[in-house]
Order: sequence, then structure tokens, then C-alpha cells
Amino acid sequence: ANAATFGDHFDWHIDADPNMTPPSPWTDVYGRYPNRCRGKPRFMSCLIYVSDDWNEHEWGAPTRFVDVATDTAHDVEAKSGRVVIMDQDITHSVVAPLEAA
Repeated sequence: ANAATFGDHFDWHIDADPNMTPPSPWTDVYGRYPNRCRGKPRFMSCLIYVSDDWNEHEWGAPTRFVDVATDTAHDVEAKSGRVVIMDQDITHSVVAPLEAA
């Protein structure tokens, strides 16, 4: 879990990439491969926004995604009940909440 507070800064990152897995029984069976490779397990992440009290307009803290090819960012607001399912090699960042949070 990420516990961001006002003033924190987070770099772009990915959660995992099957091409970068360390030696293990997993790589013994599946090897290293590009995510979304046909016939191989797909690495996925799931973000669940659970706070009923979170005011995304006053407190901010979206999850920021970037399209690396176009350098275009897109924010997903932390709205209660929202679920984001994504490939683990999607570049994204935590955005710190605003001071009012």
C-alpha cells in the first residue's frame, strides 16, 4: 500500500515486468518474456479506492498514468468504489494529496 502525505514526491514506475523477473522457480518454468505475450501468464495490478470519506476535489491524490510514446499524462481520481485493473508494466505514479487532506 502507498501512504502518500502532502509534499511527498513519487517517480514514474511500473509494478512488474516478466522480462525483469529474477532467477526463480517461476523463471525456470516460464522464462522471461514481454508482458501480454500469447500463451504466457499476464502480469496485472488492481487498484481499489475504498475510502468513503475521500474528497478527491479538495484533497487530490490521483493516480497518474503516462503514455510513454506521446508523453501524455492522465489522472485517475481516487473515487470511492473505483477499481483500476492494469497491466503491471504500465507506467504510473502516486500523486501526493493536497495540504487540505
